[in-house]
Amino acid sequence: MDRPRETGDNRLTRWFGTTTARRLFIVTATLVTLRLLLLYAGDEALSGDFPVFHTAAQAFAAGETMRLFDDAFLDARPEDSSTQRWLYPPHALLLFSPLSLMDMETAFIVSGVMGWAFFALAGAWLLRVVAPGAPAALYLALIAAPACFWPQSMGHPSLLWFAGLLTAMALREGGRRVAAGVVIGILTYKLTLGVLVAVALVAARDWRGVIAAACTALALSTLATFWVGLDYWPALAGKVLEHLSPPDTAQQAYDLFYRQTGPAGLIAALGGPLPLASIAQVVMLLICMIAVAVTWTNRETPPALRIGLLAALIPVAMPAVWFYDAVGLSIGAVLLVASGIIPATGLGIAILVLLYLNVLLPFLLGQPAGLATIPAALGAIWLTATARMRFATPIPSGTVAAGRPGALNDPKIEE
Repeated sequence: MDRPRETGDNRLTRWFGTTTARRLFIVTATLVTLRLLLLYAGDEALSGDFPVFHTAAQAFAAGETMRLFDDAFLDARPEDSSTQRWLYPPHALLLFSPLSLMDMETAFIVSGVMGWAFFALAGAWLLRVVAPGAPAALYLALIAAPACFWPQSMGHPSLLWFAGLLTAMALREGGRRVAAGVVIGILTYKLTLGVLVAVALVAARDWRGVIAAACTALALSTLATFWVGLDYWPALAGKVLEHLSPPDTAQQAYDLFYRQTGPAGLIAALGGPLPLASIAQVVMLLICMIAVAVTWTNRETPPALRIGLLAALIPVAMPAVWFYDAVGLSIGAVLLVASGIIPATGLGIAILVLLYLNVLLPFLLGQPAGLATIPAALGAIWLTATARMRFATPIPSGTVAAGRPGALNDPKIEE
């Protein structure tokens, strides 16, 4: 008798359940952890993004919040060697205010360890909800992704933001949609990353989540504005516009844009005209919005597939998103595999590898981040579309692909 038709999910998940996969990701997780421990033991990362967050927390605690928009104030601080500027809404100050209780070196270590721990716990929770029985190697792949190193090494809170997103999705898939909306409302301190999340909630007609997120964001913003004053908003708007102004030279343009993950950054880094870069970014945003809307509208789509696509598209949808937010692509790779319906074709595996490694490849070659992140995101859309079409095709009962969608260790799956 002919062997029943076998879908790619069985081959992929069987591989992640092998000893080879477990050993590979144990080694990877160990190397990433050791590298971060060495980093925390030195001063290397204190020239990254962290100083501006620590400075903001101290200024907020001292009642000098408006000085954050004074470049001379930031540049005059001896411990702040970063060229970063403060470009966050006022409720971000509420979230980062505990950093003021520690010196910068201690705060860097504590925030880094807590951010990674939160990410690991949130990832484990989500995988247990959307892919019960998932192989341990999938979890290790999530927390050991090379992209996790970039935000941690620079002291940027991107890993904390994505940990919040994973928490919100775990709450939502567990039926606690209001609580998920509250978490999403807190995440509005990074507005550029949240646009597609709003599209997903609306497409899913999750009105309780939408209302909870909007009310939470409004309440936090109002509270923070009452604390720092109304002058904060025009000062922030002026600083954002200044930050978006075009560089003076081609070298400055490359230095500014080559680490951005969207098409606007890629075109600008390669010397293309800024109007073309802006048009390309708008087109990418529309493509991402349509892909997310279509995927989240269909309630039969496996949750891991919906969430994986959302995470993978967040880094490329909006302009001025940097390489430390590329961890969303790695999350997308893991969740697409966890969905259980991704075909294990050569092209499919290549896209998953590109999603997982993302900015590591271009940076090793000294190339702009967008050369990897944009094809990877578009590949995620293609994988999702083809997987949904395969899943929509009726499969005879009793075949290898039969059983609950997304199930990784389903007893109906035969060897």
